Amino acid sequence: KFILLFRKGSKIDLKQLAQYKDKEINELYVYKDDYSAMTKKQVFIAGMIIDSDKVDEQAKLSIMNRVASGIYDGFTQMGLGGEAFDSAKVISESVVTLVQQKTSINALLEGLNKVSEEIFRHSMGVSFISPMIGVALGWTRSETLEKLSLGGLLHDIGKRELSPEILKKSRGELTYDEVKEYENHPHRSVQLLSTIEGLPADITAIAYEHHENSIGQGFPKRLWDMKLNPLSRVVALANTFCELTMGSATYPQKKSAEDALNHIETIL
Repeated sequence: KFILLFRKGSKIDLKQLAQYKDKEINELYVYKDDYSAMTKKQVFIAGMIIDSDKVDEQAKLSIMNRVASGIYDGFTQMGLGGEAFDSAKVISESVVTLVQQKTSINALLEGLNKVSEEIFRHSMGVSFISPMIGVALGWTRSETLEKLSLGGLLHDIGKRELSPEILKKSRGELTYDEVKEYENHPHRSVQLLSTIEGLPADITAIAYEHHENSIGQGFPKRLWDMKLNPLSRVVALANTFCELTMGSATYPQKKSAEDALNHIETIL
């Protein structure tokens, strides 16, 4: 049973909307055909807020996470092409803006750790950390930083098809067949991304190579450092950093940013 709250084109009464929140109604439904228009509006408003000097860092991060979460969920409903991908690109541009505003890693992690959906939380973290690393490397071109952010957001899109049973296990707990299935998710990400017309080759490389590492012990191809796309190397580093600082099946105990960097320097 559904109750009609607003008709298409009507002005939303925020006081009325707040009443439903007080009743612990936290989700509203929209028609699938209207979803992209709603998302586009949210992205536009988020962009204005991020550009504002009157909004604090934590509020900007919170708004960005909420809008990006809606877009990420929309990939399941709407697919990756067209307006959904355009919205993802705008999100990556906004992420780079926040990075260039010197957003702190600790503030970022604090905000992301409040997000419940694990794959999105991780992907959003990689989307932020990757351009942060790019800036630290002296990369200044907005196009390159936006590719890092977009690649970070989309790199694990194929992982969403894995069963919860596989995702909750550490590497040591997986069976042989489960390891093969898990290690195939970069390939599946590339397959899904291949449906996007005009997708930069760097984004495809990021999706395929984000679990490779400098010593050739990653997957799926066990590539050595020099054979990796430069952007993939950055996202792979960000991927490991986010697993360590936000927790994962492989690293259930969250590390501080400093301890995570020490771990990466020691192991990789």
